[in-house]
Parts: sequence; structure tokens; C-alpha cells
Amino acid sequence: MYDQAVKFSLNTENDEVLEISRTDGLFHVKLSDSALQAKSLILATGSNYRKLNVDGEERLLGRGRVLLAPPAMAFCYKNMEVAVVGGGDTAVTDALELAEHAKTVYIIHRRDQLRASEINQKAGLCR
Repeated sequence: MYDQAVKFSLNTENDEVLEISRTDGLFHVKLSDSALQAKSLILATGSNYRKLNVDGEERLLGRGRVLLAPPAMAFCYKNMEVAVVGGGDTAVTDALELAEHAKTVYIIHRRDQLRASEINQKAGLCR
């Protein structure tokens, strides 16, 4: 997204956002060293995968046994038993995609209920 913005000569700012407000149709953004006003605002906060910190995780990470983005390689798990850790929409949609290839998919979640949206949960029941 950043590369495309630069390609079209858009102004970009990479700084810590302290406050955002909106008045008179404008966004007012207070940054650590300055302030901006704009009609439109795109926040690209990024994300980080949370690791489990279990024995063997680092050693097996990225070697086909522990992956941080399994759907990209779902076809590699044809007829295998796999597990997805998490209970949100990403985990459930990843599990659904893996289910197209794997023999069995387990969802491991620390809570007693999934956080995924109802539609994603029901999609899993239909398979």
C-alpha cells in the first residue's frame, strides 16, 4: 500500500499517533512531533503473529511443521492431521481453508467459546 501511495505522489507520514478527532468533516491527527488535517485517513497499523513459546516452536518454525500463515501452504497438508491455534476469525478461516486439503483440522483455543464471527463458526459446521 505504501509503495502505491508513493508511486502516485501521495503524502505519507510514519509517526506515532497520539490522538485522532474529527470536526467539520476533517480528521485532526496529533502526532508525536507534528499534527495533520485531512479529509480521509488510512491507518495501517500492521500485525504480529503471537507465538506460543512452547518447546520446539522456534526449531520447527518455517520448516513445514509450525507455520504462521498456514493457508498459503494448505496444499502441502493433503491428507494430514493439522491444528490451528486461536479462536478468532483468522484462525477459523485458516482452519476452513486447511480443511479443503487436510484429513483432519483441529482448532486449539484457550477459551470455552470461539471469538470468530457467527457466520465463520457456522461455515465450519457445514463441512
